[in-house]
Amino acid sequence: LTTHTNDTSHDTDEVIPEDVEGEPFYLDKHAFARALTHDIKQYNIENEDSLTTNYHDVFKTYKSTKEGDVKNLIANRLMTVEKVDDVDDIRPVQRVFTFPSIDYTADTFRSKGFVVLLWVTWILSYFAYLFDRDGKRLGDLNCDESKPNFGCFILQGLINWSIIMLQLTLIGTPFILWASVGNSVYQTHPLLITFGIISPVVFAILPYFNTFKVIHTEDGDFISTEKVDDARKQMLYNLAFICGTFLVVASSRNLLQRLVGQHDFWKNNKWLRMMMSVPGAIVLESNIKKAASFKVNQLVRNARAIHKIAEYESTEGYETLLSRALLSFEKTSERREDFGGFFSTWKRLFSGKLFSEDGIWFTARLISGNVGQLTLCVFLISFFVNLQRSDFFQNELSKVAESEKWRLMAPLRYGLAVSEITIIIITLNYVPSTTRTVLLFRSGGIPSLHDARFWKLRVAVDQASLLFGTLFWGSLYTAILIG
Repeated sequence: LTTHTNDTSHDTDEVIPEDVEGEPFYLDKHAFARALTHDIKQYNIENEDSLTTNYHDVFKTYKSTKEGDVKNLIANRLMTVEKVDDVDDIRPVQRVFTFPSIDYTADTFRSKGFVVLLWVTWILSYFAYLFDRDGKRLGDLNCDESKPNFGCFILQGLINWSIIMLQLTLIGTPFILWASVGNSVYQTHPLLITFGIISPVVFAILPYFNTFKVIHTEDGDFISTEKVDDARKQMLYNLAFICGTFLVVASSRNLLQRLVGQHDFWKNNKWLRMMMSVPGAIVLESNIKKAASFKVNQLVRNARAIHKIAEYESTEGYETLLSRALLSFEKTSERREDFGGFFSTWKRLFSGKLFSEDGIWFTARLISGNVGQLTLCVFLISFFVNLQRSDFFQNELSKVAESEKWRLMAPLRYGLAVSEITIIIITLNYVPSTTRTVLLFRSGGIPSLHDARFWKLRVAVDQASLLFGTLFWGSLYTAILIG
């Protein structure tokens, strides 16, 4: 519909799409600007500080929103809306089960700390009850060490490593998968969480108090929890029991949140929810929302500052004001901010700004690798102490004159110190290095979408999990070569 008006402010033909309360509504530049920004009124600003995922902010639930299920979700308090009419704009979607509690590529489990603790518990349990026990004797070929028989020793080594792989596969896989049940960022049935709690009890807590054997033969036992009177073994027994207990506590928190998390007192107390029940993955995703809001606010502040400078410098009208603003923007476009350094990254990490302002997300693989590197530091110290106390070393040391012993001990201690410092430096540099790489991708320092080589980064993204081994073995080999 086209109309002609005598209003001097509209001296051209205007399109009138509708009448608002009897008055014509003109589709001019002001109306167009309002149309572009009107949808922002539907945005709930409280979502920026809410301890929820982006999926929950859009669909008001963690469940599927299939047609016919919305009323049941509201009745069961699984959808955060006040009335059914509020869900008219929610699009029906169907969630697909993808084993999120063990998805180490997408990091969709409930807590990264739980995953790290789970793997630490398994490693401690393995070295406490399975490693260097009678299991290897099941495949003993009785190679005569007094006679050179290279083939027999090679075959014996293959059999020993095969037994180790069988132990890791047949025992480790059920332990990890079983304990991970219920460790999903989405709400899980309480019975599944309870079922997952049984795993650390069976594999880490019961062996501490009971002795049992599996596949018992005269040559040895494939699995044996019989305790050994050794200080190092006793330490492993205690550490495995402590970590298993913490796993039970962590899963119990998950169960508590699932049972009483919908209570009004629990939901309305933000700090109680965050300390007692909110999954770590949701807290990290909430920080990413805060980071996005922070960057948008910074963008608006910078734009206002540029226009304020232009308004101060310009006195010749609106068009000149826009020109001055563009000139001011061009002047500030060369401004740079140095970030991603070693000390600045760790400082922002401890202050929390690295998550709430920069939106950095660390995978569980990186955290587990750092824990493994720190464990390596402890292992090297333990290895050096045991070597120094061994009969072989003491016999060799007794052959050296008392005044010359320092010539042997000084290089060993110096090498240990250099190795420890090397591992610590490598460990501390992984987080700044990861942060710097992420920021380079964001800023274009590393070409992405429009780069011809970007397709290589999109092939077999799951192979990023292979980098986990390099964190440990790379640190070990570096420490050996340098120290």
